[in-house]
Amino acid sequence: MIRKVLQTADGSSTVLIEGSDVTYHSRHGSIQESQHVFIDAGLKFIINETNKIKLLEIGFGTGLNLLLSIKELENYPEKKLFYHSIEKYPLENEVIEALYFPGYDNKLLKILHQEITGKISNCEWQIYHSDILQFKTSIKFNLIYFDAFAPNFQPELWTVAVFRKLYQMLEKDGILVTYCAKGQVKRNLK
Repeated sequence: MIRKVLQTADGSSTVLIEGSDVTYHSRHGSIQESQHVFIDAGLKFIINETNKIKLLEIGFGTGLNLLLSIKELENYPEKKLFYHSIEKYPLENEVIEALYFPGYDNKLLKILHQEITGKISNCEWQIYHSDILQFKTSIKFNLIYFDAFAPNFQPELWTVAVFRKLYQMLEKDGILVTYCAKGQVKRNLK
């Protein structure tokens, strides 16, 4: 798989899988998309419910969701974020080096890709290079960022079996957020 970095309309990066029209983020703006879907609809909601946020991201990709989550937590020094992410196909170093998100700590972004475990202020992270169906953990998460590629590109990740597994990893009042609103995905979630 050959990947290259593109600039989106908001000046931030996304990654294109060459030979396809598939990008890691919206071409209209990586930051605004991730902020709206994952931070505003997910993290900001759960942050009011607990001081200990256990978050699982499906699809680490560019690392933008973790970068935005760390930035958001700066407003809540009393909160603790335990961020786990599953990424089966990590980015190549040359792609990571070309990523840029204006207004954010791009040096930290490179660290997030280089160190699969780490800690910064009130955030600890762990990145697993694994397949979701093979992933095992005893942790119950209160928030899941489901940021897989679109169902037409990666249909195996939008199945009832995957959602059932994720449901079993959620705490009782946990939530899952995703950008996808396709009818079949909604039916599989139910």
